[in-house]
Amino acid sequence: MKAIGEAGYQARRDDILLTLTGTLVRENGVYLLQMSDVKPGPQLFSVQGDSVSWEALVGTPVEVEGFYGTQKAGVPMTLRLLKIQKL
Repeated sequence: MKAIGEAGYQARRDDILLTLTGTLVRENGVYLLQMSDVKPGPQLFSVQGDSVSWEALVGTPVEVEGFYGTQKAGVPMTLRLLKIQKL
C-alpha cells in the first residue's frame, strides 16, 4: 500500500486483487489461508467465499485469488475469494 501511494496512486483495499498460495487450515470454526513462506510468518488470511467445499480442502496446499476484505483488531485480514484450487 505504501509503495503504491509513493508512486502517486491512491490505493483502495477493496480494489487490490491478490493471488496467494498457502495451506488451508481451520481454527475455531474459521477457515484460514496460512502462508508460511513470508516474513514475519506465518501470515494468516481469513477466507470467505460461496460454493466452496471447505472441509475437503483443510490441510491442503491451495492457490487462491481474491480481494482484500475487512480487518478488525486481533483478527486476520479477510480475503473475499474469487477462486480456490488445489496445488
